[in-house]
Amino acid sequence: MTQTKQTTAKTNWLYLCVCIMLCMVLAGCGSFEQPVMQPPTNTALAETVSDSATETPTMAPTVTTIAPTATPTDLPPTATPEPTATPEPTSPPQSPIDRLVAVRNAENGAVLFQTFQDAANYSCANCHSPSSEKKLIGPGLLNIKERAAERSPEQSPAEYIYQSIVDTNAYVVEGYDADLMPANWAEIYSELEIFDIVAYLMTLEGRSDIDDPDPADEAPPVDMSVYGEIALPDSADAERGAALFAELQSDAGFACAGCHFIDSESRLIGPGLQNIAARAETRVDGQHAVDYLFNAIVNPSDFVVQDYEAGIKPSNYAQIFSEAEVYDIIAYLLTLE
Repeated sequence: MTQTKQTTAKTNWLYLCVCIMLCMVLAGCGSFEQPVMQPPTNTALAETVSDSATETPTMAPTVTTIAPTATPTDLPPTATPEPTATPEPTSPPQSPIDRLVAVRNAENGAVLFQTFQDAANYSCANCHSPSSEKKLIGPGLLNIKERAAERSPEQSPAEYIYQSIVDTNAYVVEGYDADLMPANWAEIYSELEIFDIVAYLMTLEGRSDIDDPDPADEAPPVDMSVYGEIALPDSADAERGAALFAELQSDAGFACAGCHFIDSESRLIGPGLQNIAARAETRVDGQHAVDYLFNAIVNPSDFVVQDYEAGIKPSNYAQIFSEAEVYDIIAYLLTLE
């Protein structure tokens, strides 16, 4: 037991000595320093570069540089697109009357328009002027196609004109009396003849004269002394004569204007009266213009113009007009130049 304790004491003493010696060694060597990393030397770097230079370089992929496309400077400006045109409305389908009128004979219609019809006691031209929009007895028919389109919008112009002939009171123009127009034209003319007349009326186009002054309003004073031995009385009034000339005379069944053009020498039913003063001077030997015209009004059968029939002109104007009124009419006729 004593031996064991001795052994342990020796061991502990030896362990203590070793620790003391170790501490002394450490104290003599100083503290530990952290090692510092040194960069590689230039020599090493040069060797590395040299080694790399000797190696065969790897071929880099070829890069093709494409120049940007030049923006053209001389191109015309882009055109602004035209607006899409609105399609024009299609014309309404033609009625059977429109189609028939389109193929009929307007020239024959003109003849029928001017032909006196015993059954009606008129011709169309007695009451309607084809060369004026002004009232004669009925409305003037110049530009009637245009006005007909406004009169009855639900009808075409041809339909309106046709109906006005065959059914005269279907549409009465403002300012005119119903029953003024003969109602038996559909009995006098055949259906095709009426279509001819409508075709003719559809051709009557020209400058509107509705606002033009009447000829009597513009007529210069007339020196009546130049018209032969029989001078008009000083009281003769051309303006009054123009009104009498255009007025329907119920006792005669006509107005003078219903049978004679005043702006033409062409025949209507009687001769046209434009420039009648000059022609009247030469009609009957021994008669000058004034006495010839006076006699032609009151005694129409004394002298019948060539190619005209006796009895066409009413013979009762001497009973209808006073002598003064006859001279008024002659004064008006002498202004028609």
